[in-house]
Amino acid sequence: MKEIISIQDAKTQMMQLNVVIYGTIRDIEEHFFTSFSNLENISSLFAKSLVIIFENDSTDNTRDKLIKWSQKVSVKMEKHIILKDNLIELYPLRSHRLAYCRNCILNYIYDNNYHLTYDYAIHCELDNRFWSVDYTSICSCFQYNPNSWDAMTCVNKNNTYYDFWALRCDQSWFNINIFSCDAENVDYKSKIEEFEHLLKHTSGLIQVTSSFNGLGVYKLSSIINCRYSAAYLCNVCNNAKIGCKEDNDHIGLHKQMINNGCTIFINNKMYIQSTPKNSITYEEFIKTIKHVQTINKDPLLYLLVNNFIEKEGKWIMDNIDDGYIANIITNYYDSKLYAFHDTYQLNNYTLLNKNVVVVQHNNYDNIHNVFSDIHDPNEYISFLYIDSPSYENTKVLLHSFRSKIKNGCVILFKKLINYKNFFLYAIKALYEFIQEYEIQYEWSIMNGVLNTTIDTDILDKKLTKTQCISIKIINNPLLNTSSKESNFNSPEYLNFDWVSYTSYYSDLSQVKTKEEAFLHWINYGKHEGRIVPSDHGTDDSTVKTSQSINSFDWNVYLELNRDLKEAGINTREDAYFHWINYGIKEDRLYKFDWCTYVNSYSLLSKSIDTKIKAINHWLDNGRPDIYLEQKDYENQLFDWKYYIREYPDLKQISSPRLAWIHWITYGKKEGRKCHNFNWTNYLLLNSDLIQTGINNKILATEHWINHGKKENRKYVTT
Repeated sequence: MKEIISIQDAKTQMMQLNVVIYGTIRDIEEHFFTSFSNLENISSLFAKSLVIIFENDSTDNTRDKLIKWSQKVSVKMEKHIILKDNLIELYPLRSHRLAYCRNCILNYIYDNNYHLTYDYAIHCELDNRFWSVDYTSICSCFQYNPNSWDAMTCVNKNNTYYDFWALRCDQSWFNINIFSCDAENVDYKSKIEEFEHLLKHTSGLIQVTSSFNGLGVYKLSSIINCRYSAAYLCNVCNNAKIGCKEDNDHIGLHKQMINNGCTIFINNKMYIQSTPKNSITYEEFIKTIKHVQTINKDPLLYLLVNNFIEKEGKWIMDNIDDGYIANIITNYYDSKLYAFHDTYQLNNYTLLNKNVVVVQHNNYDNIHNVFSDIHDPNEYISFLYIDSPSYENTKVLLHSFRSKIKNGCVILFKKLINYKNFFLYAIKALYEFIQEYEIQYEWSIMNGVLNTTIDTDILDKKLTKTQCISIKIINNPLLNTSSKESNFNSPEYLNFDWVSYTSYYSDLSQVKTKEEAFLHWINYGKHEGRIVPSDHGTDDSTVKTSQSINSFDWNVYLELNRDLKEAGINTREDAYFHWINYGIKEDRLYKFDWCTYVNSYSLLSKSIDTKIKAINHWLDNGRPDIYLEQKDYENQLFDWKYYIREYPDLKQISSPRLAWIHWITYGKKEGRKCHNFNWTNYLLLNSDLIQTGINNKILATEHWINHGKKENRKYVTT
């Protein structure tokens, strides 16, 4: 299924729709402010919203916070709360208890006929998994034909996943109750990588029979007559084992939907993000502002006049507006000031100072108009002036420039605090940026004091004039680092033809995954003037054809893909037409380095000494990897526990993710060892492999990576 309208048109369409947003909570005091800020921002995407929250048995201040929140008047948002006690005694099994809570919400909607006036329902998991939501990504659901789907659920940032109990996907192992006898003692965690590979390599929607992962968008008409259920029947143990006593309650709801002819999809463009490790709460973050130095002067002029901003780096402002502020800044700064604007027309800015450079369109696309070489450590940002209070614009700006914000950089926000619902806007983007990337900072100056009553609509009029505040970056861990966390949910990634890209450039033949290819494209390819052939229309296709058709070995292409010969393709023109239009997308081989193949697998001793013989051997033996000798196995052999144990200076690293980031960013370049795999030991300890022809480093390493790990084979002598 393909999108039928643009994301902007989808946003416009959503502003004509009414939505019910619902969730269940218990003991979420720590996450309440963050989660409910996200609820309010989601609500703002629609014409009108009804938010229904079910709370039960909280032992902290969750209920008090919920009651206060419900009493706050909102123009476009109607609120209803349901409070219950002693449910743990009535429903000791968690999934059965959640089914009851969520069904109470659906019953309330039905009993009050809200399904007649509201179009969609959004179910949110309001705990630490709901720390950050990409609101625009929710709009991607509405790019599709509304008659073609009934439910869409999200993924985590960068196409990871957590909610495997609620998942039923025919394209993966996750099509069973993962804790039940059906799992046959298989640890579901061993299957996660395979499923996330599916997420990252699927452009578009993935049809499932059940999924959730923290946020689901439903047609209200499709769920109003269905109910959550955790019932489960195990014919193996008759529900005796703990894992067979219940199923995930989403399964029951989705089974009924499927039986009613509904379709459910995972939308891998819609994502949320869990609370980062070592982060403080959003509420605590805002309260730290009370320690900021206050001045009774214009903060911008104060910083400029007193030379508090380093002048060696780049200065950037996010919105040139009428040019007045840009001219003030450049009166104190002789180098170029880069000012962004979406609707820039040169004749609008004839009175600008000569060193103001107006950059069209958005920050993400134009970072390379600011830096001649983003990999040059001597190019960095020392001042950011953020005019827009928008959450989305601020988030994009900070994310775009995250690797170039120097320690000591001053960021001045024109409108950050002391206005109605300010905590929903730019300051939220700042909070998420600082916590996610572990940025060390200090509040610098502001022209007033913070109104700490962050949950009120009415602010002192005097305070509304004191909205400007600046921060200073103390330590940015991302400075001058290549992106290892590109947005794998972005349209650019989802539409990126990595096979065409790596096939077009012979020096990328060792790249074997879409993520790796995309990171190369983002960090290097774009700036080296490379192209992604299929992304450049007819002209670039012609360029590719003219450069590659002469070297295209059509006979080899047909030998490697004999189904094409059987289909009647038997000329150079037909073979090349198929390769360009279908073969690239289908990841078909069109080149065969038979010499490398013969040497890698020691085939000369078997009289495999011609191209045709090599191709026949390759086809007859399951099409093993041709380019083994070009592979860099270090990434696949990476053992995070060995890595931090081997190097005492890494003892502070406590997770696989942090260890991997250190390895890929620093350790690899420093020549550090990341594993203790020894191929000779592996063959000595697994002599049966030698008997099957696995007799060299390449074959042994390949076997360990693809099979040995899963089979728990040993490679270390004890």
